[in-house]
Amino acid sequence: MEFESISIDEYLDSDVEQRFDFLYENYAVLKAIIRDYREDIITDVIEMKTYNRRSENGELGVRVQVSIGISNPTMNKAINHLTIAKAVDEGYLDEDFFEDTDNPDVLVRRVTTYHRVNIDYQTFLSKLETLKPKEQKVMKEYLSGKKQ
Repeated sequence: MEFESISIDEYLDSDVEQRFDFLYENYAVLKAIIRDYREDIITDVIEMKTYNRRSENGELGVRVQVSIGISNPTMNKAINHLTIAKAVDEGYLDEDFFEDTDNPDVLVRRVTTYHRVNIDYQTFLSKLETLKPKEQKVMKEYLSGKKQ
């Protein structure tokens, strides 16, 4: 048995019918897919920035404490994650977001894709809620794969 992961990278290139089919066919796992896609963007940006900053400084990958004073790498890492997550969530990608990253166009496209899929998913959910309660139940069971 061969499994294929669900990718939303081509979502922007799809027409309206293909987008609806994607939402419909993947409804049961779409919330998790969107969440994972967001986390992948954040992780990729953090890793890019870290790698490029270390390379720029000529580091070989081994961290050496060079400053005297108080250093809190855990706090700095958390702040960096929150800052990047906020930029992705709000779609506000400024110069700080792109600093020390590769391929800004790819990052813009990924964040745009994340927002488009998320907006379409929320719209799909809101339209589903316009059904009568009994119809909602049947439809949700069908979409989640509990009913065939």
